[in-house]
Amino acid sequence: MHLCTFESREKTRMNQRHADQLVASFRYFEPCGAALIAKVFRNLSDKHPNVRALFPEETGHLNKRFFDTLGQVVSNIQRFHALQGPLGELGRRAEREGANAGHYRIIRSELIEVMAELAADDWTEELDCLWRQTLDAVSGAMLAGVTVAEELRAAA
Repeated sequence: MHLCTFESREKTRMNQRHADQLVASFRYFEPCGAALIAKVFRNLSDKHPNVRALFPEETGHLNKRFFDTLGQVVSNIQRFHALQGPLGELGRRAEREGANAGHYRIIRSELIEVMAELAADDWTEELDCLWRQTLDAVSGAMLAGVTVAEELRAAA
């Protein structure tokens, strides 16, 4: 288990130095972004076939979309609230396909593992924590979207 403890100016906002590190690390992966995601899907096939089964057999079209979505998150990390709606909708779609919080944690772990593997000696504990925090925020926004939808259904 990883424990990430960073102090930031605001509890809900990443400080500028950490945001800059996250952006720089994302840029490092940009040339191989779709291949990075393809490797995540291969890892899911090998280690977590039940999670891999949530996605279509052919993921070529998803690899770029997944990485582009990650880029949107990184680009807007200081304005994360602007992503809550779109990520909530993504969470609702994922929930309709059978995804849950446990699946999100597995995907996060596989994504970070592949990033660490590709970055090799350039991967640091600090980057690991920054990416975990970012991906946890994404998962939280996606799950919040599911909760809102459930509350609306219950109220109807």
